[in-house]
Amino acid sequence: MLQSEHHPFFCNREVREVCEREGIAFMAYGPFGGPDTERKRGKRPTDHPLLRQIADDVGATPAQVVLKWAMAQGISVLPKTLRQERLAENLAALSVELSVEQLAAINRLDTGQPSYWDPNCVDTFDSFNVYLDREAVQRELDQQR
Repeated sequence: MLQSEHHPFFCNREVREVCEREGIAFMAYGPFGGPDTERKRGKRPTDHPLLRQIADDVGATPAQVVLKWAMAQGISVLPKTLRQERLAENLAALSVELSVEQLAAINRLDTGQPSYWDPNCVDTFDSFNVYLDREAVQRELDQQR
């Protein structure tokens, strides 16, 4: 399993494609966005008008919509929470129903820009660096074979 940044503003497609091709499970890190999401865009994904509208349409919270969107892609999501009511809210995301059109609309929010750190500055594969360029991932996989 590889845990790497994934949220509506950064879908991390290249890393997910490598994981899928190599049979590696992918787990979302920062499913609600990271610190740069707020600094650069002024809001987290859960504050985006599209996600709020979808949440209203399906009778869910924006956080539940984000979690269900990730799960609908086969991505494992384990959001951090310290509050019992948030844990219950997160678990209720399992029962949220999103249409194909809603999922596609959320996918279009992807900017291709990470919110935590720049993956281009990482040039080696180790257990502490999950942001990897395609060549670095391939080198590591080749060495393991």
